[in-house]
Amino acid sequence: INEFRRLINEFAKTGEPCAPVLKIDCRLNPKALSLDMALAIGDLEPFGMGNPQPIFCINSVKIERITSLSSGKHLRLLFSKDNASFQGLMFSVSPERFPFEVGDVVDIAVVLDVNVYNGEESLSVQIKGIRRGDKRNSKITYQVRDIEALRAREIAETSNIINYTK
Repeated sequence: INEFRRLINEFAKTGEPCAPVLKIDCRLNPKALSLDMALAIGDLEPFGMGNPQPIFCINSVKIERITSLSSGKHLRLLFSKDNASFQGLMFSVSPERFPFEVGDVVDIAVVLDVNVYNGEESLSVQIKGIRRGDKRNSKITYQVRDIEALRAREIAETSNIINYTK
């Protein structure tokens, strides 16, 4: 036990994260979300080990509605910020396991995709990570373990939204 204690304490001093970390490629303003942006990102495919799908961060969004899908297996969330609203899907999370409620302000990590249904294309926002938006409550983290990952490599600000065109 003494040897284990020594080794675990040495590891703890390294500060290495014990959980997966999401690498954020860009911060987005919700007003910039569009089908055109998702189509342009699709031009970067195929995604895989050498070409990961871009992950975007949208900070300080308010949860307006939480809807259970597929008999409680998934969630559809409605968010708002600065007079803009959008929906996001969170797969493999039941309402009982979701630690947030309507009215909470959160930071989310998302990927953008194109959904095709009956020949119609629409924007699909898939939530890969979510954390409480209030820094004072950053100990309550869900999926995104590296608190500063959502702030890293920020590019698109409210005043300089990147215009993606195909």
